[in-house]
Amino acid sequence: MSNGNGTALNENAGKGSSLDTRSDSARHDHSHDPASDETHSLSQSENDSEDDNRQEYLVAVDYENDAERKRIEYLLSNRSDITVEKLRGLVRLVHTETFDEFYEELSAKVDDLNHLRVNELSAVDVTPEEKHERFTIETEVSREKVNWAFNTIERKRDATLEDREYEDEYGYHQYVTTTKSGTARYSYEMTKHEGMVYVDVHIWGYGGAPETLREFIENELNYAI
Repeated sequence: MSNGNGTALNENAGKGSSLDTRSDSARHDHSHDPASDETHSLSQSENDSEDDNRQEYLVAVDYENDAERKRIEYLLSNRSDITVEKLRGLVRLVHTETFDEFYEELSAKVDDLNHLRVNELSAVDVTPEEKHERFTIETEVSREKVNWAFNTIERKRDATLEDREYEDEYGYHQYVTTTKSGTARYSYEMTKHEGMVYVDVHIWGYGGAPETLREFIENELNYAI
């Protein structure tokens, strides 16, 4: 699954609908009419409010399927602490070392400079902390019964096998699945000692997904074995 990219917009950059990612030494201010900022902001509401002072971020997600897109759209629509506006007009990410020349030519192509806004982009550290959940179940059932239980979990969660590290009878398996809280991965490994089978389950991901998946897997295993 692809990762989303968060990018902060430099409030002091020039006007325009294109986006520029130059180095510090190449940055220039091309503001032409400060009053037009209120009309043509990327995330400007119709009425002035205290929200206008918040930092703007351009969020791009290269999603792979419609389900992933819907999860993102749901989040953007339901968080109460963010204001989201879809960009209008022509929006492009531009890489250049000759910005001044490009901007001058670009300005000549529009009917009104108020139609044009350029924002400089700066990288944002958007790598969240990966969360881990782990638990062990001790059981007297056979390894076949444990594998059957995990096969049931795989079918119910529509999980995909990502890695099968080795194929002995107590092998390691890694799966990826989605929950209402997002995407999570899980693995399980069995060991046997004095007639008991120990099932070590490891779950990881971001946000609330690992905890949600752990609750589901624990409930399924407690019922099945």
